[in-house]
Amino acid sequence: MRLGAGDVREVSRNAFDLDLEAPMSETKETGTKVHYVCQTYIAKTTARGQQGNLQIDKQLQYSTPHEAQERAEREFRAESCVGVDAYMVIEDSSSGEVGDPTFLVRLGSVPEQD
Repeated sequence: MRLGAGDVREVSRNAFDLDLEAPMSETKETGTKVHYVCQTYIAKTTARGQQGNLQIDKQLQYSTPHEAQERAEREFRAESCVGVDAYMVIEDSSSGEVGDPTFLVRLGSVPEQD
């Protein structure tokens, strides 16, 4: 899954039920696959040099939610990073459809949720 710049999705905030030590897994019974993602944002500047819209900078996938969250915390300390999300999404292996993300952590300036 790769989102384009400016893509924002409606999301669920319920990350409390996640097992933060469980690896990315594919379940044969349900045909689903869980992806853990760290996504960073930079501020796109306007022609006048002012801070404009957020733009996706990096999108990194990990085996566990713990790894994605740790990377998000490290990335947020980088000078060019204005915000970062660590989240999980569930993919239906048979259809290729990807569900809405469930956030593990959101730091700094990130796209608003609807």
